[in-house]
Amino acid sequence: MLARLYYRTWLKPVLLKIALVSIVLGLSLYIGRSVIHPGNIRTLLGLTLIFLTLALSIVKPNASIVFVMMYLPLLGLIRRILIPIAGWGSFDPLVIVAPSVALLTGSYWFYRLLFLREPILNDTPVFKLVRLMVLIDLLEVINPRQGSPMVGISAIIFYVVPLFWMVTARTVVTEKAMKTIIHIVFVMGIIAALYGLKQTYFGFYPFEKEWISIVKITSLHVGNLYRALSTTDNPQGYAEFLAEAICVSWLYVLRGNPLVKIIGLAGTSVIGWALFMESARGPLILAAAAIAVMTVMYGKTTKSKVIFGIIVGAVLAVVILKIFHMHASNNALVQHQIAGITGKNSTLSGHISTALSGIWRGAKSVIGYGLGSTTTAASKFSSSNTGAEVDFSNMFLSDGLAGGIVYLVLMVRMLILGIRAALTRSLVGLFGIGVLVATFEQWVNGELYVVATIVWITIGYIDRISARSGAGASQVSDSSS
Repeated sequence: MLARLYYRTWLKPVLLKIALVSIVLGLSLYIGRSVIHPGNIRTLLGLTLIFLTLALSIVKPNASIVFVMMYLPLLGLIRRILIPIAGWGSFDPLVIVAPSVALLTGSYWFYRLLFLREPILNDTPVFKLVRLMVLIDLLEVINPRQGSPMVGISAIIFYVVPLFWMVTARTVVTEKAMKTIIHIVFVMGIIAALYGLKQTYFGFYPFEKEWISIVKITSLHVGNLYRALSTTDNPQGYAEFLAEAICVSWLYVLRGNPLVKIIGLAGTSVIGWALFMESARGPLILAAAAIAVMTVMYGKTTKSKVIFGIIVGAVLAVVILKIFHMHASNNALVQHQIAGITGKNSTLSGHISTALSGIWRGAKSVIGYGLGSTTTAASKFSSSNTGAEVDFSNMFLSDGLAGGIVYLVLMVRMLILGIRAALTRSLVGLFGIGVLVATFEQWVNGELYVVATIVWITIGYIDRISARSGAGASQVSDSSS
């Protein structure tokens, strides 16, 4: 028996060393082949970033999340700039760099919960609903109605990963990291806005034109012009990210010292102009609403809130009147924006009809059409994409009646959480309500990589801090003001 025990004790480290050597040799061989074949550079770069980011997330999880927040706004540009060298494919490892962090940290939390039987500290209604949504989403991965099994598996990155970001934020994100993330959103928002304005006024680089000809996204076209993409993956993601970034710049105006207020006003002007020239009416209107809500919430007393509300309402009224009386422009992007805001060419009724139709179809199906049925994964691996443009409608279509109802309840609870946190007038609390309003109807749209990540990290952090004390969201003020 002693000999057998010694043999096992000796064998384990030997096998481990053999495994590590094999992995190193295999990776070395793959790297060598990739260098010889430039078409593999995209895969090589993606895998390298995945391994480095995962290693960083194990040692310094907050640092890995901060890196992700700098990486995601640039993801589209990085992917497109590689086209002349490595071409373009339907699968890109660069896309799963950020989700790998959320899946690792979130899975580890669930492992500790389910297998190590660790208790859930400071549980909340929002966190319970998130866990229920994760369960429903995972069950819908195997829904046969979506066709190929790859449709459901691929959709994990779009619907499950955002929820795992909430789990991650609740588990590891610190106050310092959360504040850093907020400031990064502003800096990256300025960079994205300036690059987007360059595309709007001076055109696209050759590699960007090549990408446009490959993907053929119809929403890019407005008259004889193209919407800007900036550094993000698509025009919608760009507009929604600007809406999040303008919330930070306006917070600088509300809460900063004189110098910070100037920076905030300059940032609001640049980001606001880029958002207007993107010719996306929804994000522009919701960004304005977010600014109004944050301004009112910043008031210390009910009287000051009312005064702020009147001032904001008057300013918005002046802006709307100005838009109604703007002179005709030869720029198709400006024409499209003005026509939508003034109601001359509004698509609002069509969006509402599509959303309600999606809810009805999903509810009638009872079990839904599968997690990936409303994502681009359905277009790649199955027959068609049945998406309905807004997240709560997509949840009914993907997850059926139960999933849709759970998500609607979750939305309400998130708004309540955001309002309570905003009443503390803290940086994180005001940012939370601003982001929820600015990206409303797109919270769990995982195809908007950076947008959904910001929403769920913010909500996860606020939910954890709010639950730490019986005073609820007042704790947000104590730790984040």
